[in-house]
Order: sequence, then C-alpha cells, then structure tokens
Amino acid sequence: MKKSIFKICLSALLLSLAYVLPFITNGIPQVGTLISPMHIPAFLAGYLLGPLYGGLVSFIMPFTRYLFFGSPYFPTYISMSFELFAYAYFAGLFKKIFIKKMSNGLSIYISLIISIILGKIVWGIAKYILSFFIYKGFTIEMFFIDGFVSCWLSFIILTILIPPIVLAVDKISNKK
Repeated sequence: MKKSIFKICLSALLLSLAYVLPFITNGIPQVGTLISPMHIPAFLAGYLLGPLYGGLVSFIMPFTRYLFFGSPYFPTYISMSFELFAYAYFAGLFKKIFIKKMSNGLSIYISLIISIILGKIVWGIAKYILSFFIYKGFTIEMFFIDGFVSCWLSFIILTILIPPIVLAVDKISNKK
C-alpha cells in the first residue's frame, strides 16, 4: 500500500515538473529544444517508478501539457510522447539490468546514455511516420540535426542532473 501511494505521489510530482520546467525557456522553442526541460522528469520517472509505470507517466506528459498550456505544439507533442516514453522505459529497464552487474552509480550513467540514444531513435521513427501524414518530409539529416546537434546541451544537463538525484532518492527510499 505504501509503495503504491509513493508511486502515485511521485507521478504527480513528476507530471507537475513536466508542466512547470518548460516555463524556464519563456516559450522560446529554440531554447526549449536546446535544454529540453521535459526530459528531466521523464528520465526521473523511468528510474524512480520503473520502466512501465514511468514510461506511461512520461508518455502523457507532452499531451497533457499541451491541453493545459498549449505547448508543445501539435504535432510535436505526438513524437515527443513516444520519445519520453522510450526515455523512461529504457532508463528504468537498463537500470534494473545493469544494477545486477555493476554499481548503482555506474548503472545509472550507462543506462542514461543508452536510453538517450534509443529515445532519440524512437523519436526519429515517430517523426518519420508522422511525416507521411503531417510533415512535408523527414530526412536522415533532419534526424541528426534535430535529434542530436540542436539539443547537445540537454545531454550535458541530463548527465549532470539525473544520476545524483536518482542516487539520492534511492538512498533515501532504501533507508525506510
């Protein structure tokens, strides 16, 4: 019972962060792309709630934020939903797999890097499929520029912020 209440409260907190953090960019899409503030609660959801539960919470982040605040814009929130789901799912999954083979800190860093790459691949596939219906085209060059080059700062922010937060929460939750 206590664990499910903890997951529900943590889900609400992470959803709230997903709604509030993008205000840091003051509605400037280029800055939002560069630092990707919604990615932070998505990764935390995967690590702290587990792959499936964290993935589902992350999947609804962009769409529900669109309903409340009008951004991310249509159709961006569609591909972003799949991207955030993949981030959370793979982060939680690989943390569980790697923690058996290495230290908790190292497992978080390795799973984070792999999850970023896989999440961007999922985002690219979703964007490519949407290009048949909504966008005018999505090339491999656009995938690399939009998926990796234009958001390089977000990768640095994620690798600095996420592991210490996850380690601290893990430490606190294991003491109880």
